[in-house]
Amino acid sequence: MFNPILDEMIARERFKDYLREAEQSRLTTSMMARQPAYRFDLPTSLGNLLIAVRHLFKAMARAD
Repeated sequence: MFNPILDEMIARERFKDYLREAEQSRLTTSMMARQPAYRFDLPTSLGNLLIAVRHLFKAMARAD
């Protein structure tokens, strides 16, 4: 039994499913691209620690 209306409805639903999958894939890809890879940068971390210690000692020196 050949029903052109039913075939058209099925084709439209398949196309809608295809568009939904493509949109979800695009959103997932863009979300994953935005997440930075966590890297530990030792020189930067040590530099920030030294700056914090310097500010701490300056504050302690002013408190006296």
